[in-house]
Amino acid sequence: MKRNENNGTATLTVNVPGAGKLALTGKGVKTQRPAGQAIASKNVAAAGKVKLLVKAKGKAKSKLAKTGKAKVKVKVTFTPTFGTAKSSTKRVKLVKKG
Repeated sequence: MKRNENNGTATLTVNVPGAGKLALTGKGVKTQRPAGQAIASKNVAAAGKVKLLVKAKGKAKSKLAKTGKAKVKVKVTFTPTFGTAKSSTKRVKLVKKG
């Protein structure tokens, strides 16, 4: 995970085993949306590392603006093209300076 302290965001790198859909959700977190699309998941073409942007919304965004820090809990769900979905959760600390 890599934090961007100028924007108050973080980039979460996920290693996926193959093709499928990758979704990032959570309370106080904007859902993952590829550029210009209205779907809330990212299509993955092959196995490898995929970067997901963690961006605060709602109360977490307000707290980040006031205090410069906010902790959010994200849930990453990977659904392979043929198979069942697997999920994992992680706490992410967002920091904004300036």
